[in-house]
Amino acid sequence: MRLKRKQSVHSSVHHSPSPGVHKSDHILTVHDGEEFVLPSKYRIERTIGTGAYGHVVSAVDMETNKPVAIKKNKNIYPIGDDECTAGVTSCGERIVPQTRSCMSQMRVLREVKIMKHCCTTHPSVVRILDIISPESYDSFSDVYIVMELLDADLRDLLDGPALISNEHIKYIMYQLLHAVRHLHAASITHRDIKPENILLNEDGQVKLCDFGLARGCNFLEVNNTARFSNNYVQTRYYRAPELLLDCDLVGTGVDIWSVGCIFGEMLGGGGILFTGSSSANQLKKIIRTMGTPSMDEVGSEKGRFFVNSLDYVEKNEEWYFDVLPRHCVDMYALDLLCKLLAFDPKKRITAEQALRHPYFRNIDLDIKPVQISKFCFDYEKSLFVANTQDEERFASLCKRECYETIVGFHKRSGDKRQLSTKKSFKQTLRELFKTKK
Repeated sequence: MRLKRKQSVHSSVHHSPSPGVHKSDHILTVHDGEEFVLPSKYRIERTIGTGAYGHVVSAVDMETNKPVAIKKNKNIYPIGDDECTAGVTSCGERIVPQTRSCMSQMRVLREVKIMKHCCTTHPSVVRILDIISPESYDSFSDVYIVMELLDADLRDLLDGPALISNEHIKYIMYQLLHAVRHLHAASITHRDIKPENILLNEDGQVKLCDFGLARGCNFLEVNNTARFSNNYVQTRYYRAPELLLDCDLVGTGVDIWSVGCIFGEMLGGGGILFTGSSSANQLKKIIRTMGTPSMDEVGSEKGRFFVNSLDYVEKNEEWYFDVLPRHCVDMYALDLLCKLLAFDPKKRITAEQALRHPYFRNIDLDIKPVQISKFCFDYEKSLFVANTQDEERFASLCKRECYETIVGFHKRSGDKRQLSTKKSFKQTLRELFKTKK
């Protein structure tokens, strides 16, 4: 969900649920003009973000007295014909809320399934606490996901007045790479890693979130390179060259490129590395900075034609000095940056290799074998077949799959392990948050 941050005053109004529509313990709350139908134990505090696909609010679970984030995905699935699920105009005409596109329906289903699979298996992946159960299949339209609440996202810090210290950068990168390594081991490629999807706490925790654009990987391809099709992914500024070049098959390297862009952004004091106005312009800016790639480094005929149409630019081995301040003299950091941002995805470092890079030599390494099963995307095959034949059938199948996933969801205690955090790091991160405020 693309969210617009919003600071709001507390403006919630509670209503009793309409008879026959919501569960007896559910309450209709109107907060900042948006309706939420939630179990009575959740008290909404404020709006965190809002966008075309829905809303995110902070709330308190009054049974545990702990803060949570609740993400409402609005009007995702078509509702039944029951009159209680539709509004009525002053003229007596029925109003049925417009549902989202097939892509949006699949995106929400995928996020629910991936978060359910990964939510308890790694401390650097945001944990799902609950998925609000719908009363019935016919009335099921909105999808509410309850997650742990963190203090801010990385964009907040990058846009804040305080510079992120080298120590902070190193530890943020360490945890982020752990999260990416974990997802890749589960055959999941995130495909939308950006500062807004990296959450942080004052106590030093870093967690990756938002899995709506994720895809499965096939590790049986040549050279053990995970590959998937469909290249409509990342926010442009963090999009890998192979996506900009319209390659048919790309792999987990797209996540590594995004991590590299974020790393460079932090090293440079918050400035985005490549700010193209379009996909073509983004690629031009990358090539002007790094130099023209060889044709072997371009994975599609269409891409080769485009690169050949541009003016030739000599390879620049020290391109980072064109986008980073000269005072960034940590050669280990610059070496890692170059390996993360290798133009050719086959030469790009993996998350596992990056964690063992000398840049992290001063951190107490805790690189244990990944313990997570492969995520199965087989359910999508029948849905895609249905989508090519009948959109209505697709919506019905997708809704049924999501409904059954939610009904079958059981709360599980999260993995309480945390990556080792130095006390000094926690203290300085708290100070950084205070400066931001």
